[in-house]
Formats: sequence, C-alpha cells, structure tokens
Amino acid sequence: MEQEYYQISEMSEKCKVNRKTLIFYDNIGLLKPAYKDPDTHYRYYTKNQLFQLDLINILKQINFSLNEIKEMDLDKNLSYFADLIQQKIQQNNEQIMNLKKSNEVADVWQKMLRWMDEYDYKEKINSFTLLEIPDRNVAYIRRVSGIDEETAFTRYKEIDELVFKHSLKIKNVWMGIYYGLEEEIFDINSVDYEVCREIETQDSQEHPFIRTLEGGLYGSTIYKGPYYEMNPAYIELKNWLENQGYEIISPVIHVYIITLLMVKTQNDLITEIQLKVKKR
Repeated sequence: MEQEYYQISEMSEKCKVNRKTLIFYDNIGLLKPAYKDPDTHYRYYTKNQLFQLDLINILKQINFSLNEIKEMDLDKNLSYFADLIQQKIQQNNEQIMNLKKSNEVADVWQKMLRWMDEYDYKEKINSFTLLEIPDRNVAYIRRVSGIDEETAFTRYKEIDELVFKHSLKIKNVWMGIYYGLEEEIFDINSVDYEVCREIETQDSQEHPFIRTLEGGLYGSTIYKGPYYEMNPAYIELKNWLENQGYEIISPVIHVYIITLLMVKTQNDLITEIQLKVKKR
C-alpha cells in the first residue's frame, strides 16, 4: 500500500466530514474507499477521493439528494458539474416560485378566515339591515355564461389566477355581481354576472380588470343554504327595502362568506346579499 492513501480519520479531518458519515457513504455505495484492509477492515482513500468528497459536500449544499449524487460520475470534468449545478439552480428557482405562490394562497386564506371569524354573520341570518359600506377596489371578470357549480368554480379560480399573476394583494372573500336579476325565474345558462375579489390597491389605471365598486348605503341580509334556493331571500330583502322607503340602485351583490371549499353540503353555505339603495 502506497503513502498517498488516507485513513478514514484523516479523510474526516481534511474534509470536515463525520467518520460515521463516511462509513454511511461506503455502505450506500456513494463513496467507497479505494482500499479496505481485509484483516483490520480499515478504510483507505486516495487523493482523488478527497476532491470527490468535497464535491459531494458542495452538491449537498446546492440541494442535490444523495440518490441524485449516486447517479453522477464523480470522475467527470468540472464543466459536467457546472451544467448539473445550472440545472439545479433552475429547479431551485421553480421551487422558490412555488413556495412564494403557496405563501400567497396561505396569506389569502388566513385573511379570509380571520375576517369570517370577526364578521358576526351568524346573528344576522335571515334578518335585514342597512350598512354604510366604503368604496371597494375589486379585480373582476364579467361575462355572460351559465352559473352551474362547475362553471362558477372555474370563473372564481380564473380571477384568483389573474390576481396572483399581477402580484396583487387580496383583501377579502369572493363576490358575485348579477346584472338584470329579476324576481321571475331567469335562464341559468345565460346570466350576465361578474366575479370579483376585493384587493388592497387603488391603482385601477394600471390594470383594466380592476375597478372601484362604489360605496354608500346598502341593504343586507345573510342567507344560509344552497345557491339555487337563494332567490326568495333576495326578493324578501328587496321588498323590505321598498317598504322602508328605499329605491334599489345597484345590481344584486353576493358576498360568499362560507363556500363549498369550506363545508361539505350546500345547506351550510353562507352568503350575504347586498343591494345599494337611496331614499325615495
């Protein structure tokens, strides 16, 4: 055996790697010693393996897994590893973007859940009230389409993707604004409605999909139950407001407090119905 070999203790000291780690690398086939004494079972490493161990440490720091490193040829030239590291940088950047998006979604849900906890909606179910509501800046998409469950879910997913794409801050729960809603039964396959998200910005000039939902005096009621049975609640609110001497001056607004993402049955859905009014 020649002098250029290093015992495991020397290898550990030079590369700042725990002795147990070197034994583990040997056992899994990641870095096997160049020579193992058959009598003493001592492990011996070459100078080249010093470089290989340093390389393993670098690759681990860059977030390569041990399984990934095992698939590499540690005797390749440096350009080979430079290319691998560039690929890992791209993967890491993608992971960072995904984590950022996850944090944005988590932040939205935190705000929504906190708002729902603070909003005393349970005491207002099936009752009627007047509210002063400030201007609301909303991201919106308006088009004529059906309002079945699948279509509605797709529309609300679309507005959230638009908001996240432009790095806007969501302030509140989803809203739906329905135009031309009358007391009679309407065609659910052809409804002019707008999906909205209230956002924390006033820069409506920069984005054409942002507008201000005008504040003022609104009549309100909280409805619990399926969306397809909501129309009577709207009619009751409308009649109550007219009996109080108010004229309705806005389309009907639905604020979706509890959605199907939060409960299992439509009977537990909670929706606030809002109508802007003025005194006759």
